[in-house]
Amino acid sequence: MIRSSRRRFSNLLIIAEIALLLWWVARSVSLAEAWDVLRHLHVRDLAWLALANLIVLWLLTGRWWMLLRGLDVRIPWHRLLGYRLAAFGLSYFTPGPHFGGEPLQVHLPMRHHDAPGDAALAAVTLDKLLELLVNFSFLVAAAIYVFGQGTFARGSSLSALAYALILLAIPAGLLAAIWAGRHPLAGGLALLSRAWANSTLLRIQARVAQGEELAAGLCRQQPWSVAGALLFALLSWAAMIGEFWLATHVLGLGLSPGQAITAMLAARMAILLPLPAGLGALEASLVMAMGALGAGPSAGLSLALLIRTRDVILGLTGLAIGGVSLWPGRRKHPQTDLDESQRKPQRRDVSIEKSTP
Repeated sequence: MIRSSRRRFSNLLIIAEIALLLWWVARSVSLAEAWDVLRHLHVRDLAWLALANLIVLWLLTGRWWMLLRGLDVRIPWHRLLGYRLAAFGLSYFTPGPHFGGEPLQVHLPMRHHDAPGDAALAAVTLDKLLELLVNFSFLVAAAIYVFGQGTFARGSSLSALAYALILLAIPAGLLAAIWAGRHPLAGGLALLSRAWANSTLLRIQARVAQGEELAAGLCRQQPWSVAGALLFALLSWAAMIGEFWLATHVLGLGLSPGQAITAMLAARMAILLPLPAGLGALEASLVMAMGALGAGPSAGLSLALLIRTRDVILGLTGLAIGGVSLWPGRRKHPQTDLDESQRKPQRRDVSIEKSTP
């Protein structure tokens, strides 16, 4: 009863926050001016944006693909791209757009390609840690740049920098601990299971410990796989910056690359808030950022709506792929998709000596 009441209160609080942010945006921006910017988009502009987004998705999938190959789990690139979209769709429409779809990302390779559970978990764990490490490194670098430019108030810039540094420390610490052979995630689950006397958490903790052990072995014995995944992560971020600048360009906002990075920092900070799809926060952040950059708040709303349309299309596509992939009876792809060695991968032993969480 208490837990249900808390959940309802939390949901009401989230709805109130979204409503307040959207109300502020509606009061601050002329919707007619924002629509006027959007309606001048040409089909070729949308085609260029679609191509840029495909390049970003291809590079993002490469990070996961590289880690799976290091574990001798070989799955076609296009299948992984579909599974990543499915995970994105689940994450996007739930509070906190950076998390939520990872269990699905672990499950689908196991369901359709006989990927070993510990390998699937290890690959997703390292993939997510590298993603967060590069994402938050960008936030730190962008915050330092914005602070030096003096675009925003000194206090706001310092707060953004401190926030980004704290965020960066989390994946960096976890990755370092796993590389050293520790079990930070399994250790945290063990503490929770003991505190709550929960047998289900104990079983999950044992599986997570196996995945962390395998991930540590991959980091130590095949660092080239991790280095390759990191390279894909860096390239994908370069592509995302280019895609964001292209979006501002086709809207005719006339931003320099530095100004685009400033606006992108505001957008990335906003979607870290625990709101479904960053609803309201993304719009408000870009309205404020574009106003500070001199492009006007209406330009910020136009850019937010363009980004929102892209992400909703990708999210719905991902949910459709996930629904089809989880449909009863669709457990494996046809024999022609993969040869027998790929359908039942035999990976090298990259385990390390167990250590206590």
